[in-house]
Amino acid sequence: MPSTAWKAMLATAAGYQQPVPGTFVVNIGELLEPASNGDLRANVHRVTTPPAGRERLSVPFFLGANLAASIPLLKLPDCMAADGRCLPQR
Repeated sequence: MPSTAWKAMLATAAGYQQPVPGTFVVNIGELLEPASNGDLRANVHRVTTPPAGRERLSVPFFLGANLAASIPLLKLPDCMAADGRCLPQR
């Protein structure tokens, strides 16, 4: 059973995002938040079981960061700094 704090956090999250055909999703870790000066935000990783007959492909990669290291500030392209994506607007 999720805690009250967890339910409140989920209620304020952006919610489920429909996949965009021809693209893939990258869930970033918290290390990129300070490196991007907050322009890129880590998400809460939630996975649901796909309906019967549908596939779900996952390629996880986990990196243990050195917590004593300094984090350089990254200069993002303007389109990424604006809304976190560089997809052509349709």
